[in-house]
Amino acid sequence: MNEKRIKSDEPRLSLSLKTPFESVNKIPSLEEALNSELEHGQVDPNMNMKKLRRTISNRLSAQRSRMRKTQYIDLLKKEAKDLEEMIAFFGRKIENDKDNNKKLQLETSLTNLIYSQCKMKSWKLS
Repeated sequence: MNEKRIKSDEPRLSLSLKTPFESVNKIPSLEEALNSELEHGQVDPNMNMKKLRRTISNRLSAQRSRMRKTQYIDLLKKEAKDLEEMIAFFGRKIENDKDNNKKLQLETSLTNLIYSQCKMKSWKLS
């Protein structure tokens, strides 16, 4: 068990796992992949089945891992796009609110000016 494994000791499996299972979102079960490899692959019939199952299991695990990574990256890209859209929306909203604030400040200044003029007129009349 502690002996070092050499790459050439691993069974030479063809990539026939991809052929019958073209769907990106469907990874075959271990049994499906094993049957497919036995039918379509170039597997030595004398190969230890336990070793073949382990190799196929590792390949399927790697496929699932790559799929999860791809889905995670897609999710991050979508979140980044959504955040960029929010930033653009709130940037426009801030500019709009700044314009409204300036208008309100001008309106307040004008109202205060008119009020002070009316107040002065009322003092002069008294």
